[in-house]
Amino acid sequence: MNNIESKYKVGDKVRVKSLDWYNSNKDKYGEIGLHSDEYLFLKVMSASCGKDFEVHCIYPDGGIILKEDAWIWKDWMFEDELSTKEQQVLEQIERVQVELDKLRALCNSK
Repeated sequence: MNNIESKYKVGDKVRVKSLDWYNSNKDKYGEIGLHSDEYLFLKVMSASCGKDFEVHCIYPDGGIILKEDAWIWKDWMFEDELSTKEQQVLEQIERVQVELDKLRALCNSK
């Protein structure tokens, strides 16, 4: 087992990435994985999307246990500290713009 440094420590507060992030990145099985990581973000974990937790334990391989949660998490499954409300609003505006463009294209094709 490799020792992997986590950017979090026991007692830190973390927020699981948003439901929008999950829905945008999941595969046909409802899972998200990184090629460089053996851990998956499972479909059942999506119930925790957008929620705040406290780090309870960190394994040597970088797996993270959260208080009041049964899953093993990794750093990449949490919102970055730099993720601000302003960034989230801009991302939402971008998604709305994409949908508007699709509707315009649909209307223009008729």
